Amino acid sequence: MNQPTKPEEMLVDDWIDEVCPTDPPEELYAKFVLTHMRMPAVLQTAFREFTKLYILYGKYSGKPVRVNVASRLGDIGVTFDLKRETGYDVRVMVSDITDWSNVPGEPYQPMAVWIPTRLTEHFRSLQTESRSGKNNSPIAKVVAESVVPTMTRQK
Repeated sequence: MNQPTKPEEMLVDDWIDEVCPTDPPEELYAKFVLTHMRMPAVLQTAFREFTKLYILYGKYSGKPVRVNVASRLGDIGVTFDLKRETGYDVRVMVSDITDWSNVPGEPYQPMAVWIPTRLTEHFRSLQTESRSGKNNSPIAKVVAESVVPTMTRQK
C-alpha cells in the first residue's frame, strides 16, 4: 500500500495530477472531489445535482473542516462549519489538510456505506424543495411523488 503523498506547498492541480490507482482510498476520494471543484463554474453549476453528493472533509490544524473551494491559484478554501455548502473561513494549501474523508469528523468510509445515506438526504431535500415550489424540475417532482414515499427510513 502506498503512503499518502506529502504535497509540501504543492498546488492543488499538481497534487491531483500525481494520482495513482494504488493511492490510499481517502486520498483518491479527495483528488476526485477536488477535480470536480476545479471544473469551470459553468460545468460545476450544470453538474451540481450530481456532484453535491460528494462532500470532502479533512482536518486543518487538528480541527475538522469541510472543503468547499479548490482555487485556480492553487490553494483550497475550507470552513469549520461542516454543514456550510459554500464559501470558506480560510484558504490553505493542500498539504495543510490531513485525514481526508467523506464523512464529517470521521475516517473515510467506502462509498457503499455512505452513498445510501447521502442519497436519502438528497432525495428528502428535493422533496422539500419540490413541495415548497423552490425546485420545479421534473427530477424533483418524480423524487417527491414517487421515490421518497417508497424509501424506508435509514437508521
